[in-house]
Amino acid sequence: MDYPGFDLRSERPGEERGIDVKGRVGTDAIESTADEWARACNLRGRYWLSAVFDCGSARPQLFRVQDPFGQLLARAQAGVLINNGGIVRCADSG
Repeated sequence: MDYPGFDLRSERPGEERGIDVKGRVGTDAIESTADEWARACNLRGRYWLSAVFDCGSARPQLFRVQDPFGQLLARAQAGVLINNGGIVRCADSG
């Protein structure tokens, strides 16, 4: 597969994850492509969004959301726009 719809594949015995990584200098909304959002829909609990906000600062913040398709409200544009507040609220605390 040339473009799997995520950035990283994590494989452990009995577990496989697709991980999409997004970064923002500030705390603006992030945009997923239509392919990424479709893959999130197909993989559901095996798809993780890792969003890094404040990349341009001394204190970037990482938020990981399992099943962003099921947990986050998104608005379609050219791709899918996901509000940063939803990511922070749904992020895995572990």
